Amino acid sequence: MSYGVIDTMQNAVIRLTTDDGLVGYGELMPLPLDSRVDRLEDIKKIAPVVIGQDPYEIREIYSRIDEQLSPERDSHELLMKGAIDFALHDLMAKAAGIPVYKLLGGSYDDGVPMHFSISIRSPEEMGEDTAARVAEGYQTIEVKLGRFLGELELETEIQRIKAIREAAGPDVIIVADPNTGWTVEVAIPWSCLADTSTVRCPPRDGDTWWVNFSRVQWPLDVVDGAYVKPDGAKEDNWVWSSQYAIDMHRPEYWGWVQFVDAAPGVRPFVPGNQVVPRTILRRVQAAIEQYREMHGVLPTAMAQ
Repeated sequence: MSYGVIDTMQNAVIRLTTDDGLVGYGELMPLPLDSRVDRLEDIKKIAPVVIGQDPYEIREIYSRIDEQLSPERDSHELLMKGAIDFALHDLMAKAAGIPVYKLLGGSYDDGVPMHFSISIRSPEEMGEDTAARVAEGYQTIEVKLGRFLGELELETEIQRIKAIREAAGPDVIIVADPNTGWTVEVAIPWSCLADTSTVRCPPRDGDTWWVNFSRVQWPLDVVDGAYVKPDGAKEDNWVWSSQYAIDMHRPEYWGWVQFVDAAPGVRPFVPGNQVVPRTILRRVQAAIEQYREMHGVLPTAMAQ
């Protein structure tokens, strides 16, 4: 795992049986990974709202399950719901006498490319594992990164990634899977922002700023060991909060960052009193822009 080492884990298989004897199976991965017994007890509490239902009325079953879950929909709850979902689709496919993939719309290919997950260990061991899997034919390698034995050592992490890439070669796709093993830290130049800021800078405990982050990534080919941008390629634009357009200069769509004098994850986010008016004004502005695009002039009345 990305936040430690798990030597063993036990998943659970659930079974749904119809009145006429058809059986559907679903797999449950417990979270935390050592909580199999607890998760089975939890799923037994959900079972009564599923028993007696038509397996084809899957939306009704979803609704019944959702009523038993917490408002937060924790990951372990969604995994339980997913296990029941697997079993329902297995049942429906068996009743129709077809594989599940046909029930879901069929296949447009003869197979699905597989990737192999490399467990987090020393750089040398992970490089050796990667080389062995590439030799077996895997063209995508998923790599567990993050905390090894509870500690995150940045230099060792860099050496892991380097060893894996050298072992895989330039053409194999490497997918990093640190989960919660990595965090993002952003250094903000307060002294530069203070000259033009209209709010307190640096911010104080509880202050909220409207912020967004942008990343532009170009598709690249590997040619003779070097990265080359394909002719006619277009870039991908990634943002922290959706802009609903390829345009970062729309601050009305930026997300919130709240500054607190506490460690990450300790204090909940507390929204201010600007949420509703800001949302209304943003919709009004969008309507004005749409009107001007259609008519070439700005509207002169709310009815327009």
